[in-house]
Amino acid sequence: MSDVEFYEFRRGTVAWRYVVRRKPLVYLGQTYEPATIKRSEIAQTQDLSRNVLDLTVPLDLPVLQQFQPAPPLAKISVLLRVLPANETLARGIWGGKLASVEDNVRRAIIHCLPPSAGANTAGLSECWQKNCRHVLYGPGCKASREAVRVDATLTSVGAATVQGAAFAAYPDGWFAGGYITWTTSTGLVELRWVIAHVGDMLTLLTPSLVPVGTDVTAYPGCNHTGSDCDTKHHNILNYGGQLNIPDKGAQNNNPGF
Repeated sequence: MSDVEFYEFRRGTVAWRYVVRRKPLVYLGQTYEPATIKRSEIAQTQDLSRNVLDLTVPLDLPVLQQFQPAPPLAKISVLLRVLPANETLARGIWGGKLASVEDNVRRAIIHCLPPSAGANTAGLSECWQKNCRHVLYGPGCKASREAVRVDATLTSVGAATVQGAAFAAYPDGWFAGGYITWTTSTGLVELRWVIAHVGDMLTLLTPSLVPVGTDVTAYPGCNHTGSDCDTKHHNILNYGGQLNIPDKGAQNNNPGF
């Protein structure tokens, strides 16, 4: 017998498991299906660009469906383990996240990044500015999503648009900069950013392929001004900008200081 390599791709509670051999592998009660996967060499260096893992896989590998019609916003983790010959305990040899997929004629190349690739870079975390610096609904913003959520049932779905009667009850642009979420039949929570809102129609940043009749939840956006923060989200006490910065300087009409 020889060593056996097997992979687990995981997104939330859903997992895809594959083993590089001709018959399934049952390990710790989980079944890994046979798949033709060829990987690049594994490197451990201080140069993050060399710590990536590239997997050449069949175009019909089920996990690739997560990238149709657009890449998911939720992260897909990747864990590669090896089961040494004549042993019962596997060891992990690489872990990270699925970054992108590249079609290569009859195969697909999955590019994976190590956890260190997401490390924060050094630099200023806050700037002195008039508009709010916080990410909407983030820990600095603290605006309540639930206070402004809008539930809707989709009546029409286009390539990158969705329509629902509930959206028309709000002024045009109300949901621009926000997002919608829904739960798929497999239990995954999908998310799409909204870039425009007119009447009962939302235009999405990426296609959704969500079925007509799906119940979605929409969260309005914010233009990061004091007006939106105060009247739309009622969150002015957590505003992350400086409203009193003058538009023009005292000496040269330049707003910079």
